[in-house]
Amino acid sequence: MASLDKYQLEKVQLGYEWDEFVESSKFGSPFSLSYFLNALSRPIHCYFCKKGSEIVAGVVLILSDDEREVTGHGLAVYDGIIYKDFPQLNNAQTNSEQFKAQQFIGESLIKLYKRLRFTLNPMIQDIRALSWINYHSELAKFTSQVNFSSQVELNEFRNKHDFSDYKLYKEASVSRRQEIRYGFKKGVSIELSKDYNAFIAFYKLTMERQSIEINKSDENVILALLLALDAHGIIKMFKAVDKAGKVGSYAVYLIGFNKIAYYLFGANDPKMRDAHTGTAVIWQALTYLADYGMERLDLEGINSPMRGWFKLSFGGSVVPYFRLNYDSEG
Repeated sequence: MASLDKYQLEKVQLGYEWDEFVESSKFGSPFSLSYFLNALSRPIHCYFCKKGSEIVAGVVLILSDDEREVTGHGLAVYDGIIYKDFPQLNNAQTNSEQFKAQQFIGESLIKLYKRLRFTLNPMIQDIRALSWINYHSELAKFTSQVNFSSQVELNEFRNKHDFSDYKLYKEASVSRRQEIRYGFKKGVSIELSKDYNAFIAFYKLTMERQSIEINKSDENVILALLLALDAHGIIKMFKAVDKAGKVGSYAVYLIGFNKIAYYLFGANDPKMRDAHTGTAVIWQALTYLADYGMERLDLEGINSPMRGWFKLSFGGSVVPYFRLNYDSEG
């Protein structure tokens, strides 16, 4: 493994300096911004990894309430390591710098926390340095779980066409193309909305249908998050309505600073499952997202049979990402 004498880990508070670093990196995402993290009402530890005086990476960790374990959070899809961009370096040099930063971060974190769990941005595909920590010993090691997301390219939606002319439409499943056609034929349309209380009511119904309980505390966190993101202008919520104006579905999108949008929440009225609004609130939003300057939509996970096939049916590409776990007693 690499020599790391010049490296240090420096704790940093959430705020302007942290957000400026996150937004300057192609490995950053809105899930690591201060106002997103603060809305989760959980302890957050952030660090800069420095080589000498130069910041080479950041680390964001979401902890349990007692701050004994790094647990992550279901609403923060990506966390953990955020590399600084090195545009002046070639591939070999960049890989070397990232490897050493990752190694130092991993070796440092296992001295600070007994248990760790974080989920890396899909941009980070090389996890060798973490995987090789304690490689030649009987000590605990990092383990990894491969997760998957579906990502949709949006550039073609800048030029308005009949829906059937888009390449993505041709890549979608037969059933999804049918839903798209029926939606337009029956007059389903989408509108921007800021009625977050109505969304939460739909969200509870959607989770109940999946036998997932949403308690009052969960509702408060989601509402606080939506209001914080709305105050900073980085979410767009759409509602899909039928020809009579009745709302059937909501979808909330994070508008990323790296020209990437993220599907944050979706919710439907179970009584309108046959109204084609669930498809429309995603498909018809693609042109809006492209107009907002987004080049890609991350549908944020296809890791359960129920939701995975639905998201994949829109014709996007499957992209892997890694969840890292460490347990000193495991």
